[in-house]
Amino acid sequence: MKKLYLVRHADAESPHFGGSDFNRKLTAFGENKATSLGLLLKNRYIDPDLIVSSDALRAKQTAHILAETLNYKKQIVQENKIYMGGEQQLNDFLMMLDPDIKSVVLVGHNPTLSAFAHTQALQASYSMQPAGVIGLTYSVHDWSEINSRDCSFLFYEWPK
Repeated sequence: MKKLYLVRHADAESPHFGGSDFNRKLTAFGENKATSLGLLLKNRYIDPDLIVSSDALRAKQTAHILAETLNYKKQIVQENKIYMGGEQQLNDFLMMLDPDIKSVVLVGHNPTLSAFAHTQALQASYSMQPAGVIGLTYSVHDWSEINSRDCSFLFYEWPK
């Protein structure tokens, strides 16, 4: 059994004219929502074996806040494919994960996360809010085996 928690980064600064989308920071409101999301996950007893994040600043900040709230002491893996890629690149990345990893929190971006969740589990038909999380479970033993037939939708939540 594999569990995947897809997290959209929390609220970030508006893009500035000529500024870099990649370097947008979380707002104070976004930092608070990320902390609230961490508490929401903690209350669901989610204890990830791995936290992986897009390498965009707002996603990294969200991942670090979640790690702190969840008392996650391991290294957060940063992956450019989560920022630059689409559904297939995300799927390819997940399929390469170590089979010993049972539970993953993945912090990324829309529309890729919402589309990926919907492709995997049709019940997960949401446009994710900032700091939203979709929980999925796969009835497989190895990440290389993940597919929509073996995927079940667990929940969709976000801090109100």
